[in-house]
Amino acid sequence: MGRTRRALAPNNQEQRRWRAGLYIRLSREDGGSESYSVSNQRALLLEFVEAHAAELVAQEIYVDDGHTGTDSMRPAFLRLLAHVREGRVDCVVVKDLSRLSRNYYEAGYYLEQLFVALNVRFISLSDPALDSFRDPAGAQSILVAVTNVFNDAYAQQTSAKIRAILDMKRRKGEFIGAFPPYGYRKDAADKHRLQVDEEAAWVVRAIFDWFLAGKSKNAIARQLNELGIPCPSAYKRQQGMKYHNPSDRDGSPKFWQPSTVSRILQNPCYAGHMVQGRYRMKSYKVHTQVRTREEEWFVVPNTHVPIIDAAVFARAQELGRRDTRVSSDGDTLYPLSGFVRCADCGKAMSRTKCRERYVYYTCRTYKDQSRTACTRHSISEADLFGAVLAAINVQLAKLDMAHVREAVAACRSAAHMDSLSARSLHANRRQLAQKQTFQTMLWEDWKQGHISQAEYSRMHAQYEQEVERLQSAIAAAERATAVREAEEGPWEQVLQTGQFMHLTRELVAALIGCVYVQEGGGIRIQVRFSRPSAG
Repeated sequence: MGRTRRALAPNNQEQRRWRAGLYIRLSREDGGSESYSVSNQRALLLEFVEAHAAELVAQEIYVDDGHTGTDSMRPAFLRLLAHVREGRVDCVVVKDLSRLSRNYYEAGYYLEQLFVALNVRFISLSDPALDSFRDPAGAQSILVAVTNVFNDAYAQQTSAKIRAILDMKRRKGEFIGAFPPYGYRKDAADKHRLQVDEEAAWVVRAIFDWFLAGKSKNAIARQLNELGIPCPSAYKRQQGMKYHNPSDRDGSPKFWQPSTVSRILQNPCYAGHMVQGRYRMKSYKVHTQVRTREEEWFVVPNTHVPIIDAAVFARAQELGRRDTRVSSDGDTLYPLSGFVRCADCGKAMSRTKCRERYVYYTCRTYKDQSRTACTRHSISEADLFGAVLAAINVQLAKLDMAHVREAVAACRSAAHMDSLSARSLHANRRQLAQKQTFQTMLWEDWKQGHISQAEYSRMHAQYEQEVERLQSAIAAAERATAVREAEEGPWEQVLQTGQFMHLTRELVAALIGCVYVQEGGGIRIQVRFSRPSAG
């Protein structure tokens, strides 16, 4: 009698329904192929899940649009991995292996270690077709390893080609950044060319003016914040740009920082020169930016309309390199800070305050290093200021009134500040009126029952906070206007008398090169202007 074959018990594991995470990735390395488009990948994956509805249910679709496969920090992919570890997803479905990763090491780690350890099913629809549950050996085959190697090599070759194209554009002076520098916008007809954005360019000019006038970078940042002027990152977002600053870790309001002011003051772009390639990625796999050597930068002069005059920009760079000290109020630099040097050793002089009011300068070598290396070279600040002011007025007396006006114009910077304060004042007053109108409408919505008490309280608090900020900004702009109007008197006096009455940082920065103090109190002054030669 033949043996009767007993029916096998159903495999419970095969009857389970897998919670599938559908992962989609697209980047420029895919060359714009329609087969790799997000819509095409989505359609293919959903069609596959529907065809296997008995065992698969789409838990979530994860999309990384614009992310290279060598990037291990893709947002949607990281979310997918988190859900895998939490047990919310136990099956990962992709179009092909290159969607998962183009990094040979990482792809091997996911397929051979992580997914195996967490009992996660992996399905690739093509190149090659894999199913780690139906065919575990196939998912671990040499073909998979070879495919991952080719995907990695493809990313490396693509990266090298893209870098070569971008370097060619950099050498030609074409702008290749995603976002233009603050104060510029991309030309609508040619995205590789920059045009001046006057709405922000006034702020850039004011920053340079304030810096040359003696304001510290901290004071400039504080002044811009008080005027209610959006910082560069906030301004870009207001203009509709999808800009994200890596340092922005929360949703709190962003303000001007001294470091932001410093970067603007040092950027040659504002003088009309294109400087690119200051940073590069460590490799096509490690997407960490590192600073390059200056000789590796791509510098192309005169590629676009400058916001800052070349002479003003050069003066700002010179001032930035000087050894300076900030006044006790923290807002301004001392008038001669960075300009006074020992006539013998050439070191900067040290400013010292004694007995509350008496201030004097001494040689830093003598004070800090060795009293045998140099002598004291002591001089009081009052005598030094008087001598420098007298030297400026002596030179000024040699000029005719036309050149006096030029000297005064080199020192004063009220025009840009006028525009900046006027613009911010007008904008803030308009926003204040709008917010106050919204407050009234909000109250009416609450009274009529359109919103709840909780919604009214939350929104009212937000409006109150914004109103207070705008009122503070308006008051700051009005104070700045009053101070500037009060400062106009001395300039008019100079034009009438041909004499400067007070030594200011702005005056020194515009007209003085350096002041050398000799032993015994004598001084030698280098001035930036002198009487024009005949003819």
